Amino acid sequence: MMARAEIVATGFYVPDEILTNRFFTESPFNPYKVYIGQDENNSPLYRKERVQLTEEKIATNTGGIKERRRIAQGQDAVDLVCEAFKTTGFDASRLEGIVIGNVSDPTRYPSLACRVQKRIGAKNVSYAEDVSAACSGATHALDLARLQVQENKGYWLAGGVEVLTRIIDYEEVNCDLFGDGCGLFIVGPTNDATRGILKTKFRSDISGIEFIYQDSLGKLRMPHGPKVFLKAVRGMIDIAHELTAEAEIPETEVDFYIAHQANGRIVNKIEEVVDPQKSGKVIRTIGRYGNMSAATVPVALAEAMHKGTIKKGDLVTLIDMGSGLAFGGALIRI
Repeated sequence: MMARAEIVATGFYVPDEILTNRFFTESPFNPYKVYIGQDENNSPLYRKERVQLTEEKIATNTGGIKERRRIAQGQDAVDLVCEAFKTTGFDASRLEGIVIGNVSDPTRYPSLACRVQKRIGAKNVSYAEDVSAACSGATHALDLARLQVQENKGYWLAGGVEVLTRIIDYEEVNCDLFGDGCGLFIVGPTNDATRGILKTKFRSDISGIEFIYQDSLGKLRMPHGPKVFLKAVRGMIDIAHELTAEAEIPETEVDFYIAHQANGRIVNKIEEVVDPQKSGKVIRTIGRYGNMSAATVPVALAEAMHKGTIKKGDLVTLIDMGSGLAFGGALIRI
């Protein structure tokens, strides 16, 4: 009989340096450029007019971002994962696999997962893999771990880590959205039929393939913000509805929703649908950490669990969307 997979522990880490909105208003690049593409020589193209930003305007445009974290000089993505792993309290020698969502680490091979394996001393890991689904990377990594646990049992490390502050264009207006961090799940088997990862759901919508991408210079680009907004809200809400419907669980039983913290206005729109009473079901980290891509969902879950906001027995819906456009979601009984 196939085992059920559950999240047995979580961990997270965000760098110490805080970038407030003042950092961007005092930048020599303010007023900022608006990216529209690349020319025939692959040089960035910007609109002629620029955007002057104030601290209040940044908070309004981003839906409440006031702070985000930046990785220290000399640190890399592996360091962030190792720091986050320490907070899980889990013994690395018990791990059999590592799956990490990431798009910002400059070292493409050996994989981030293999380098993490070496650093934490996970000597019994035989499967180490990176997942490239941008902001949806953590749920994709979680699902791969779930499948392996159900098939083979054992314990797996999954999650997402990003160092976005090293790939953004600090001359471009979208630079104030992004931050760095890492969030992790430890996934293992359970015989409790009432708990665990009850349902996962994924979708790829290539109609938005040009909405979010890395340009030829390695910079993160998002020239179609309004279109991303509409796709993100509709797509994540659809995934949330489908998860409970296919699991045959009433939506009213969901205790918490954790949506990708791409922008506070996106989270607000999702809340209007899934928690119109604003009873606190929708977890938020966007104001303190900004958009950390694949790290946002696992950081939010880990922080909420470590604080005791989310407790054993709670039903939690995770939903995210990343470049591709790649959507993901998981319905979990903690």
